[in-house]
Amino acid sequence: MIFNYSGFLEGKRVEGTLEASSLEDCEKMLLAQGYRIVAIDEQGGWDLSHVISRFRPGELAYIFYQLHILLAAGIPAVEALSMVSRTLRGKKAELFRKIDADLIAGCSLSAGFAATRAFEPIVATLLEVGEASENLSFVMAQLSTYYHDRESLTKQMASVLVYPVLLIFVTVFVINFVVLGVMPGFEELFTQAGVSLPWMTRVLLHISRFVSAYKWILLGVFIVVIAVGMFYVRSKAGRRTVERWLMHVKLYRDIKRSDVLTMLAFLVRSKVQLQDALYIVEEAVPQEQLKTDLRQARKALYGGTPLSESLRCSMYFDAMTIMLFEVAESSANFETILNALHDNTKRAIEMQTRIFLSVFEPVVIILLAIFVGFVIFAVAMPMFDIVNYVSWR
Repeated sequence: MIFNYSGFLEGKRVEGTLEASSLEDCEKMLLAQGYRIVAIDEQGGWDLSHVISRFRPGELAYIFYQLHILLAAGIPAVEALSMVSRTLRGKKAELFRKIDADLIAGCSLSAGFAATRAFEPIVATLLEVGEASENLSFVMAQLSTYYHDRESLTKQMASVLVYPVLLIFVTVFVINFVVLGVMPGFEELFTQAGVSLPWMTRVLLHISRFVSAYKWILLGVFIVVIAVGMFYVRSKAGRRTVERWLMHVKLYRDIKRSDVLTMLAFLVRSKVQLQDALYIVEEAVPQEQLKTDLRQARKALYGGTPLSESLRCSMYFDAMTIMLFEVAESSANFETILNALHDNTKRAIEMQTRIFLSVFEPVVIILLAIFVGFVIFAVAMPMFDIVNYVSWR
């Protein structure tokens, strides 16, 4: 069988293929050559990488917390995985049964998780650290905390947008109903009454006629634009373009910096070398520019350039972060500084989220009020003229 592998050899990231009779033999051969394994998977074998998209951070936090409790209670990893798999359904349960089977076959837990390709590189690396230190329960607890923090941040940001998005949806629905359902009937009434229509009503009637005549074409164009936009955003060039726009928003930069600091603090606390930690974070973040910044910092670190110096030109890292990196490098107390930076960035995000919400909601309400007011006046003004005309007759 042919296996794909990735890992570290003498501090350098390496990837390749190796022929072996089993996954266990492949792992033994790589370990004998001095590799620190990150991932092994059989060519044409199990591919459960799509499952990760169905795992929310909150689910992973709960799963790793279950494993932490079971391992802390003295239950062997094989039995713990089997018990966790029974709490899951479908492909999620299948994934954990696969890891359990690999463990029974003699594969290490970290290699078993990595072989599924369904988890971020940070998971396999930390499990390897836990296996080496014989402290898997602690690592499971750290993973649970990490994914719990990510879930909390995601929910916090989602809560900011729920009310404005709901308000926009309801307003669009009401205006669409008035334009397509109400205005065509009123147009005939206004014509029969011989009422001179104000400019707002004429504009609304023109919009109503245009939308009614070309509604299916407009719907098709809208769908095509959305599809092309989604395709472009998912492309590498599209991700870079969107990232360049968002990088000008301080809240976005703070959130991404918080993600990096969270992972770095987590990895350094788990005794992972800084160079390896930077590579793992680089692989985990989806932002292209942030990947480039971290890759350049990692290469510069191998060349002897301090991390604070190599990240100084990155828009994602502010002056305070760079200054504290310098302090950490001079005091050799990187873990404490990273934890402090993470906590400070988290508080800053909470504050900026509240400020953003306090400004964004009123702006949305005012803009929607303008549109709704325009529609109401456009419909109401001719009706008053009709009432006056009937009263005069």
